[in-house]
Amino acid sequence: PTFDFDTLRDLVREIAVALGSPPDEAEIIGESLARANLAGHDSHGVIRLEQYAQMVRTGEIVPGAPLEVVWETACTAVVDGGWNFGQVVARRSLDLGIAKARQYGTGTISVRHSNHLGRLGEYTLLAAEAGMVCFATVNNHGRGNLVAPFGGSDGRLSTNPLSFACPGPDRPIVVDITTSVVAEGKVRIKKNTHQPVPEGWLIDNQGRPSTDPEDLYTTPRGAILPFGGAVGHKGLRWG
Repeated sequence: PTFDFDTLRDLVREIAVALGSPPDEAEIIGESLARANLAGHDSHGVIRLEQYAQMVRTGEIVPGAPLEVVWETACTAVVDGGWNFGQVVARRSLDLGIAKARQYGTGTISVRHSNHLGRLGEYTLLAAEAGMVCFATVNNHGRGNLVAPFGGSDGRLSTNPLSFACPGPDRPIVVDITTSVVAEGKVRIKKNTHQPVPEGWLIDNQGRPSTDPEDLYTTPRGAILPFGGAVGHKGLRWG
């Protein structure tokens, strides 16, 4: 099926409300996922709804949980998302950072107890559109260790994306990348559409190169290769 943007956004919003999100927060989730699809990143779009619904059922996502500022200075803050939807936590944390930057010239926000927030570049782009320079990073809390360290055969790292953006002469300049060779969601797209992944993306659970996306989701599972592929590490090697 093909949907226009408004229809897709409204569908996501209705599902988010059904999962327990307040309408204003469901609007944030709907905008975020639909805009990811519109930007060509289906890996971070509505494909995530099934995952989010399962996480709500298991208590890993707590719809409507309030954002709590647990520590704060004029230019910095640590906020607790209460395990709410990552899109909601990220947007409200960004708003806090922008407000601090407008007043003091800089704002640094650290977030804990959040969830998958979708496309990281969405938030740095919003900051750039507000006239800011923004740098954002994501790690995880021990979930989703799908990336093998350079030379390794098992997933020990998360994809740990990073993004930065700034205003440009005509439009904002945005960089949004993972520190793995590819985002997990792009492997998921290949799995759902029954297509092989390109060589150099994956290894199977024996550490062998693989083009089968199912290898990342079996038990024991394979792993995504690190950023840079065959040259994913530069430095001294001892011994």
